[in-house]
Amino acid sequence: MKSVKVFLVSLLLVTALALPLLAGGRQQGGGSINFWMQQYGENPQAQQRFINGLTEKFKADTGITVNVTYVDWGQAHTKYTLAASGGEAPDVADTFFAYSWIKIGGDKYGPMIIDDVVAEAGESGFYDIARPECYINGHWYALPWRGDTRVAAYNQQIFDEAGIKEFPKTYDELIEVGKKLTTYNADGSVDRAGFLFSIGNARFDQTWFALLAGHGGKLMNDNFTQWTFNSPAGRESLKFMYDAVYTHKIVPASVIDPSYDSSQVFQAGKAAIVLGVSPDFYSSCKANAPQIAPYVRSAIIPSKTGSGVSSIAFAAPVCVFKTTKNPDAAKAWLKYFCSKEVQLEAMKVMGLVNSWLDVMNDPYFQNDIFYKNFNEQTKRSNAGDMPISEFSEIDAFPSGPLNTMCTQVMAGGNIQAAIDECMTKINAIMGK
Repeated sequence: MKSVKVFLVSLLLVTALALPLLAGGRQQGGGSINFWMQQYGENPQAQQRFINGLTEKFKADTGITVNVTYVDWGQAHTKYTLAASGGEAPDVADTFFAYSWIKIGGDKYGPMIIDDVVAEAGESGFYDIARPECYINGHWYALPWRGDTRVAAYNQQIFDEAGIKEFPKTYDELIEVGKKLTTYNADGSVDRAGFLFSIGNARFDQTWFALLAGHGGKLMNDNFTQWTFNSPAGRESLKFMYDAVYTHKIVPASVIDPSYDSSQVFQAGKAAIVLGVSPDFYSSCKANAPQIAPYVRSAIIPSKTGSGVSSIAFAAPVCVFKTTKNPDAAKAWLKYFCSKEVQLEAMKVMGLVNSWLDVMNDPYFQNDIFYKNFNEQTKRSNAGDMPISEFSEIDAFPSGPLNTMCTQVMAGGNIQAAIDECMTKINAIMGK
């Protein structure tokens, strides 16, 4: 990651360009708004300095004070649930599960409709995958900012030593390559994994979502009225995960341990490939494992056929809450924060990728050895979250039905029995 000083110099240029994007120029009367966002990247201080610089420049141009609160990821779901149900709420928030907050909030609380803001910003400016996060029940409730597309990461040095010239394109090729790259201890346990799933805390749901997509399946039908993973694609994708551990012995059985972290294992040189990594995987390697950082590469995740959808992607929606006392100021901050120049610098500081096409088409991403594949992978992705209000409960970690099903399979359980139990629990939630 570049130094904070470089970013702050860039920030002065960025904000000078971005501030004219605010509709109407200087706001009269100023005022104050509260902005909530989560912590990102390997350097929280760099994020905070960057955001502080933005708020200072924004105030200088508009007279509007932006008070920033950093929401701990472990508390985020609770805080946003309370905010959507009449508790303490921000004026603007970097959030998630917007469908849930809209349903919980009803007519009084939660995100407000911002059709006017999106009409000005242009809905064609961001990836299609971001639309379900922002366009809900016929209205726009958010603009997207950061993206979270899951790609494959691999160690080029290990590939070179094994004489492997190309990253596998199909699951069959992945198994073949994985077997070549796996090494074993004297007792037969996996020493270096040929590939790993991107997991921590024994959470397997998002890995499975990507594999389900790569097997040609979806969690739900196209109009989100029926769950469709109790299907050949659903069973095959879960069996792929099971077989990687118990049949092929490429993935160590210890992945079921909550303390197992695939990123740390990769950084220690004990994995050749990790499937489904987030954008900040690369910045973490550079910060924590400089010895392998020069060899870290990204690739399109394989699929059953070698083409088509093979991953999942998320887009973080930035919402204005109905309870704001200064909606004009809140919307002005939202437009400023989501402008191209600000977003591009934010991605550099926080080691993220973006939901906006013109940001991702910038040479910063297109020419980077790791980030260059995110654009294509995003186009080959399904949405990671379902745009229904019940999804936050159905995919709750660790005990939601989808997470429980994946854990049961990865612990060696019966696949169809796990699916059946999951469907029973989902139907109970949907029937509430």
